[in-house]
Amino acid sequence: MPVNVGLIGCGVISKVYLNNLQNVFDATNVTVVADGRLERAQERAAEFEVPTALDSIPDLLSRDDVEIVVNLTAPAQHFEISKAALLAGKNVYTEKPLALTLQEGVELTRLAEERGLLIASAPDTILGDAIQTARHAIDAGWIGKPFGFTGHALWAGPASWHPSPEFLYQPGGGPILDNAPYTIAALVYLLEASFRRVATFGSRPFKELTIGSGRKAGQKFPVGLDTFVASALEMDGDIAGSMLHSMSVPHTKLGDPRQKDMGIEIYGTNGTIILPGPAFHDGAVLFRSKEAGEWSELPSLYPHLRDVRGLGAVELASSLLEKRAPRIDAKFSLHVFEVLTQMVEGNDSKLVHNIGSSVGPRGAGVPIGLEPGQFA
Repeated sequence: MPVNVGLIGCGVISKVYLNNLQNVFDATNVTVVADGRLERAQERAAEFEVPTALDSIPDLLSRDDVEIVVNLTAPAQHFEISKAALLAGKNVYTEKPLALTLQEGVELTRLAEERGLLIASAPDTILGDAIQTARHAIDAGWIGKPFGFTGHALWAGPASWHPSPEFLYQPGGGPILDNAPYTIAALVYLLEASFRRVATFGSRPFKELTIGSGRKAGQKFPVGLDTFVASALEMDGDIAGSMLHSMSVPHTKLGDPRQKDMGIEIYGTNGTIILPGPAFHDGAVLFRSKEAGEWSELPSLYPHLRDVRGLGAVELASSLLEKRAPRIDAKFSLHVFEVLTQMVEGNDSKLVHNIGSSVGPRGAGVPIGLEPGQFA
């Protein structure tokens, strides 16, 4: 029997979540959706054959047919809603970020542990085709001992296409909390290492932007944070690296179109592996050994895990069904979130910040050869 899911927040991202949770994977069944705008919840419910649509979060949390709450609200609401869900006895999967402050993140993970519940946060792209394929190569020793990395996600930002982009340019959004989680999570997962120190510097090239689509097209809004940030980071295992994240860069020649024009390079004593944009589940994974004359593209090992946003919620459901630890758990999510909060604070203070948390042992990779709809 699938695990019943209640989804809160029926905005832009909810459509791909609902499609995957309701139509693609066998482990989940969405029983109810809720949104502050009832008509939007009703629209999503009708589109994805969800039995119930509500405009009341407490009503959703009181239902017996909800085991996992998927929190897709704006970042400023994540803590309050996730805490209420845990207090109601529900497991939680939330979009990034986990909360707005480290103290809130710690409170959520502690509350889940005390109540014997699961909580995890996006990103879930570490479970997709590209990063799982790369994991096999790194674990097999193809690049030798990893010692360094670079990462970049340089794009113009969502103002031109998102119908309500304002929240992404305020505290809780921006290139650190909206873009960098993908890079941080991928590195922690692939290198089986925790971050230890970070220094971040940023700039704000635009003080206001114009909404480019939807009913608010043409309206201007203020930019409330730096939209270009550069970071230097240190990880366990004598690994160091740098990252660039931006919501202000219209063009770059870093990266490769097959890699979504973003990417991560991981350097080892035996060679280099390049991952596609970690905000996506798919893309080209490139490898080159010290002796090789050219790059080779690794064959895809997970062809059915390429456009599966919401996979983290499916993983949470699968872990409940199989009575095992989830691959994205509270400890992993809190560590990624702490790195991000220290990047934000480091950008404000221009000081090096230490990371206090760490990740636990990494779980098994996703099995090869699963059929569409399966996830174990």
